Amino acid sequence: MNDHLTDEMKTIISIDFDGTCTDHSDGWQGESIIGPPVHGVQEAFKELKARGFSIVIHSCRARTDEGRQAIMNWLAVNGLIEYVAMITAYKVPALCYIDDRAIKFDGNWPEALHKISGFKSWGE
Repeated sequence: MNDHLTDEMKTIISIDFDGTCTDHSDGWQGESIIGPPVHGVQEAFKELKARGFSIVIHSCRARTDEGRQAIMNWLAVNGLIEYVAMITAYKVPALCYIDDRAIKFDGNWPEALHKISGFKSWGE
């Protein structure tokens, strides 16, 4: 299983914030986070923690102190802060990444280009 990962990296799940943790259907509202939790996120975080994973939240919002604090506040209000090991503006080395704007690359660039041309996130 992913022999190129260190043991620590194998325990990290890196999760995007907007559109993955919080409903982002109203779009970017500056540093204000107004969306409710995406259905099932609480249960997923609880399950990941029970399985021994460390959850890292990555978001462009975390580039500023205000944005990072807004994420922390939202996580606390929604009962998720206890499951989160770190909040960062960067994707840290991890077992996998969960992101609503991702395209899984499977080694086939023509297929990736095809996926890009019709891409929509789950909320669009």
